[in-house]
Amino acid sequence: MKIVTNEQMSALDQSTIKDYNIPGILLMEHASLALMKEAVRFSRNRKINRFLICCGPGNNGGDGLALARHLIRQQKEVHLFLFSTPDKLRDECLENYKMLTRQTEYVYWLKGNQDIDKKALLKLLKEKMVKQTVVVDALFGTGLDRLVDGIFSQAIDKINQSDCPVISVDIPSGIQGNTGRVLGNSVKADITVSFQLPKAGNVLYPGAACNGILKIADIGIPNKLIENTSYLAMKTESKHIKEWVRCCQKNDHKGHGGTILVLAGTKGMTGAAVLAAKAAFRSGAGLVRIACEEQLNCIYEQMFPEATTIAYSVNEYGYLTCEAKKCLEEQISIADAIIAGPGWGKSKSRADYLEFLLDVSEKPMVLDADALNLLSENQRLFLHKKSPWIMTPHPGEMARLTGLSAEDVNSNRIEITKKYAEKWQSTILLKGAGTVISDHHGEVWINTTGNPGMATGGSGDVLTGIIASLYHRTNTAIHAATAAAYLHGVSGDMAASCGMTGTIASDLIDFLPKAFKKIIE
Repeated sequence: MKIVTNEQMSALDQSTIKDYNIPGILLMEHASLALMKEAVRFSRNRKINRFLICCGPGNNGGDGLALARHLIRQQKEVHLFLFSTPDKLRDECLENYKMLTRQTEYVYWLKGNQDIDKKALLKLLKEKMVKQTVVVDALFGTGLDRLVDGIFSQAIDKINQSDCPVISVDIPSGIQGNTGRVLGNSVKADITVSFQLPKAGNVLYPGAACNGILKIADIGIPNKLIENTSYLAMKTESKHIKEWVRCCQKNDHKGHGGTILVLAGTKGMTGAAVLAAKAAFRSGAGLVRIACEEQLNCIYEQMFPEATTIAYSVNEYGYLTCEAKKCLEEQISIADAIIAGPGWGKSKSRADYLEFLLDVSEKPMVLDADALNLLSENQRLFLHKKSPWIMTPHPGEMARLTGLSAEDVNSNRIEITKKYAEKWQSTILLKGAGTVISDHHGEVWINTTGNPGMATGGSGDVLTGIIASLYHRTNTAIHAATAAAYLHGVSGDMAASCGMTGTIASDLIDFLPKAFKKIIE
């Protein structure tokens, strides 16, 4: 599903009105009818028959006014609060206000600009938000670009402080539609009904956390327009994964699953390599080889008997010997994908190891953790790139790679991921809530599976292993990374069914076969 900016959605609306002669009032009517269906379903499940609708002066408020009409026809008790004076309403919003006032007496609005009038309206709002009432938030839409303050902020506080379930129209009021930023204060909804296509603010955090359950309602924009419209990113769905990832066939052998070479782990961090290797196997790899220093070989053999271990020698300073380099070159030549970095350390010998790897390998590589940290400290290593890379930084690692702050990275996740994927001619998977994946062609995907319980040590190593395995089972790097993020999140959601608190990385590996069965098989 396409994810759009405010401007792209506005252009889509205008094309519908201009090119297809569908009036704006009709689009609003379609939106309010779709909203009514969701609102009735939502209230029926809770055995509630009373609605309180908070409307602002713009089109979002117009949707709320139109919704009120339809709910009245459904014989619902409707109380409507208009946070504007009626003379400030325009176009479709004004038309819906006129139609509504003929149908109900329960409409309350600002009668002036005096503080006493605002206090009276807020007091009445609090009184009317009794139990067994669904509150509908139609104060602000996606176009909000200023901090919420005054009576609007106070109204949002009262909505959030009430015990009433809340439905937001298009986007929770107070969320910036292009960035997901909270503009001072925002509604925290139980369900958000967005129209036709999700907006960036619906899927980017922190705004996405205010959605509750996100529903996308069709409002009648022609399919041809939607197919041809420009967009910011795509939202990953299960149908994409099923399309991209090769299923197991009855006549498969180990070679069909591919061979993954894991270059990870060091003393005290051997678990990182094991987690990545296990995840690769659980994601369908036919063979997994862990290349390690001789002193660690017996540890890996005991921890993970399914993997093949390749022991190599280092000198007294930790640098690869000539024999080690020859051994690694042989292993690289027979690998289908390479993992480098988890639990690796950042010593000078490791930087030399990474430089050697980049010089000799033309195989696809998944660079994670310390491989990324070494790149950030030795930017000249980007010049050694000879093969496709998938880089998997979290915001802190991305900040070190780019010279930005982690706050800057998180505030502009799509733009920064896209920019540096092009600059480094790589596929970048920027981890975090709402993982963003982009390649050097400018293709962008946003993943929405997963949960906070996955924020635990080793979870990223598991993701790295899944990516490497899927590299062999998909056609492109971005499909591998996007599918891996989705399945990683699904396995995390399955693990969370037992409780998010206490989830560990190994749990994600254990649920991977079930995730694959659910989505692909």
